[in-house]
Amino acid sequence: MAYYQNYNSLVKHCKDALGAPVNSIELTDDEIADKIRDSVLPEFSQYVPFNSYVKIAQNDKVDNPDTINTETYIIPNENEDHINSISEAYYASQGINSSIISYYADPRDTVMANTYSDMISSLQEVQNYEFIQPDKVMFGTPLDGNAVILKLNIIPQRLDQVPSDLYIKLLKPMAEKSILEVILNRRTKFQNLSTPFGEVALDVDTLRMRIDVLKQEINEKLDWLPTKHLIEFL
Repeated sequence: MAYYQNYNSLVKHCKDALGAPVNSIELTDDEIADKIRDSVLPEFSQYVPFNSYVKIAQNDKVDNPDTINTETYIIPNENEDHINSISEAYYASQGINSSIISYYADPRDTVMANTYSDMISSLQEVQNYEFIQPDKVMFGTPLDGNAVILKLNIIPQRLDQVPSDLYIKLLKPMAEKSILEVILNRRTKFQNLSTPFGEVALDVDTLRMRIDVLKQEINEKLDWLPTKHLIEFL
């Protein structure tokens, strides 16, 4: 991970794009970070897949008195990522000891990730399961002590999980565009705006032009992205 891949650095980048500190900005650092976390990262994850593989074992089982002939399990989540959905599920041997593997932890893990993927592809797929937000999975058929491997679609909350090249080329402009849009939506309601931070230069037309430029740049970069299948293993 590059040292600059953190929320403080990305917030500063967005503020610099608005001319801070010369120009006052009607958003706090926390509000900018929340916008990135709640809106930008989920959108980014639609184009750049983030997957983790976790093993569900008998010790992850939880009691669920509201269901009959089903079993409910807690999904291990050591990185505290937001689990968006379960992409695939496979029966696995109890001999698989790894509890979680993230493909975006370190590029040097590529070989291991591909080997693991080949192993997963040879396993028997589980057909009857349901993801229960935020961190449970219910199987329609009891596992009878078998282990199951889940392929999770996640929305990472840590910026160090984003590959450095995509952080610079795609995530930063997406974050900048999103914050500029928030500012634009607020400023178009006023001709003059006074805030606790001082008088704000609205510059609505300039903001619109900058947003349009960013949209075009982002779309061009998205057109050059490989397919999700290739991104997952590169």
